[in-house]
Amino acid sequence: MNLFDRAKNLAKRTQLRNGIETGSIGCALVTESGKVYIGVSLNAKCGIGFCAEQAAISQMLVNQEFVIRQIVAVSDDGHIISPCGKCRELMYQLSEKNMDTEVILHNKTVRLRELLPSPWM
Repeated sequence: MNLFDRAKNLAKRTQLRNGIETGSIGCALVTESGKVYIGVSLNAKCGIGFCAEQAAISQMLVNQEFVIRQIVAVSDDGHIISPCGKCRELMYQLSEKNMDTEVILHNKTVRLRELLPSPWM
């Protein structure tokens, strides 16, 4: 199963309580070692949620991996989502090598450096 399909299969919007939902976005990434990590988003009214990319990255970190070869995020309606600025910066902060991460977009794949031309640090 490719990364897009893995991410799409995760994206199943689920309403929890008080307007909190999970799974509107699914993410799959593959690391330098070839391992695949996955995650889903959490949207909460008070802003304490997180992106699907952050969830997948946290799983990668648990396993002491820091370099992402390729990443994709997919909404529950099947559309590819470009990583937000926070996620782009997070990838860079973990390893400068991640500037070469392949980010899968709608009709092409680009390097993170194209999406984050001026990193914060």
